[in-house]
Amino acid sequence: DYHASTDSLIDLNADIDAGIIAFYHLVPAPANLLMSKIFERNLPENFLLANDGDWFELPSDSAAIIHTSN
Repeated sequence: DYHASTDSLIDLNADIDAGIIAFYHLVPAPANLLMSKIFERNLPENFLLANDGDWFELPSDSAAIIHTSN
C-alpha cells in the first residue's frame, strides 16, 4: 500500500528532519476552508495541505524549501 495515514506521517516526522510534509490528493478532500483548518489544527507546523498548482522548489545550493501557492 503506497498510501500513508496522517498518524504514520506524524510519527515519521518525529524520527526524521523533514522540512515540509505536504498532503495532497486527500480522499475525501476538505470541502472548504473551514474543513481544511479543522484538518490542520493538530498537525506539526511543517505540515501543510497542498493545492493544485502548488510548487515546491529545492535549490541545489541550499537546504531551503520554497513553497509557492497559486
